[in-house]
Parts: sequence; C-alpha cells; structure tokens
Amino acid sequence: MEPTLAIYRADRLVVGALVRAGSKGARLDALGMVRSQEQERDALEQLKAQLHWGAEPIRLALVLDSSDAAVAAFPLEETPSEPVVREQAELEIVQQFLSTPSDGYTAEIYRTCPDIEGRTMGCGVFVLAGQRAIAAEVEEIFGIRPQVTVAALGVAAAFAYNYPEQRAQRAALVTIGMRSVDLAIVREGQLQWWGWQHPVTGSHVMAVQQLVREAILHCGDISMLVLAGSGAQRTLVEQLVLAYDGRFPHSVGVLDGFRLLECGLPDALCTAAGPLGHLFAPAIGGALLEQYIEPAWRFHVPSNAEMPLQQ
Repeated sequence: MEPTLAIYRADRLVVGALVRAGSKGARLDALGMVRSQEQERDALEQLKAQLHWGAEPIRLALVLDSSDAAVAAFPLEETPSEPVVREQAELEIVQQFLSTPSDGYTAEIYRTCPDIEGRTMGCGVFVLAGQRAIAAEVEEIFGIRPQVTVAALGVAAAFAYNYPEQRAQRAALVTIGMRSVDLAIVREGQLQWWGWQHPVTGSHVMAVQQLVREAILHCGDISMLVLAGSGAQRTLVEQLVLAYDGRFPHSVGVLDGFRLLECGLPDALCTAAGPLGHLFAPAIGGALLEQYIEPAWRFHVPSNAEMPLQQ
C-alpha cells in the first residue's frame, strides 16, 4: 500500500496516523493527537510536530465527522449511468447545501446494497466550499492536497481490516462525534446502508436508537453493534450496552482500531494508545479506505474559474 497519513478532524480533537505496508499487513509508523484550539492552524502545527513530519511524498487523507462534511443520500435507478448519477448529485447539492454546480465540486458516490424493498441508494460525499477551506489549511501545513472522506467510512475500513473473522456478520458500525452520529451497515466488505444525524437532537443514545431502528427497517436483522469515534466515551458506551443488552447475537463492542496493525512505534507508546483504539479508528480506516471500500463513482466537476476560456 502507498504510505498514507490520515488526519481525523473531530470536534475537540485532531488525530493523525501514518500507515504504510508492513511485513504482515498494515504498519503504524506515527501517531499523534492534539486537542482542538481556538486557532485550528496551531493544532495542526502541533500534530505535525508530534508526527515528526518529514518531506516524504505520501498520500494524505482528511477524515471529517459528518457534521463537518457534505453528505447526502438519494435513490438510484436500476442501471444508473455516470451522467445520471452526476445529475442527481448536482440536484442534491442544490437542494441540500444551497450550492450550485457552477461552484465546482468533487464527489464520491457509494452504492448501497438493495434494502428489503429492493431500493438501492447512492450515498454521496461531496467536497464543496466549506470542505475545500478545511482541506486547504491542511494542505498549507503538510504540503499535500488531501483526499476528503468521512469518519463513518473510515470506521468501516478499520473494521474490515481489524476484524476479518466478522466479515460475514451484518455489523452496525456507529461513529459518534460530539455533534453527529453515523451508522453504517457492512457485510462482506460491502456497504449495505448508511444513515446519519447531525446535529444530534437530544441525547446521543436516542440518536443511535433512532438510527438502529431505521437500519433494521431497511436491512433486516443486525448481528452486532460496534462503536467508535471521538464521542464514544465510557459513560455513553455503558448506556448503549444497557440499551441493547441481549438484542443482538453479539454484545455491543468498542472498535479496536489497532487490533491487527503491525506497530512500528515504541512499545510504551503502543501500550498507551491501545485504550484509544476506538478514537483512532476513523484515522486508521481513512488510511486503509481505498483497499476496502471503493466508491462506485468518483468525479470532479470544475468550477467556472477552473474551466478553460472559450476561444
């Protein structure tokens, strides 16, 4: 795999993980975590120092919580072509984000499995003006233009890598941010359903319960519920374990993003970071994403400013 630095920009934290190919799989070579500050640039500069960042040319993935991302879902036709999908994506951008295609955008569209009604959805991750502004600051500091993704997909990739024995299970992966909750259903490395709530209305437990109900409605039975993200604190985990005790064949768990990663860090640092595996999972998954969950369509629509002048 290509060496990849993934930066997870959570609500109150900025997390970084440098992952490259190892002798048995993926190898973790650098790790950093900084509390967000009034000036985000300061936090990124501190993260850069923690990672002992050099000039090695690598891929950079910027992982955002859904509250900071532009995500949308829309039904797909039976045999969607790229022009049709692009047209639908532009309609969602206009309707949901009050933006216009002339502003330019990048889109990655993930195709879900047919739900119990036979409906297939396209889940889009769009890079619009707001996401470009975040990415530009990261590029300015690290010198590489990042590819933007979202924490829910990073968690799905981290789960696929670290829990290969659970591939056949229909797993509900809950990504908890301070202002958002995502739930992605995955099975055999395929995205079956993806829903999100941001901003969270009421408690995070209520948001998870609502998304679980929607997921079961669309997909049917779920085998396991796995939690990750910056908001998956002990108290919330305990509440969700109580809420879902005995509901699924497997008990509610917390994703260990480091489980099968080969560690190139000092043992003391690996041991200290171990309990934070659920928090680092979106970043680790962001580095591994292209190996596990590829979008069905990826395209860039230039802005008017990027269009060549007409002769």
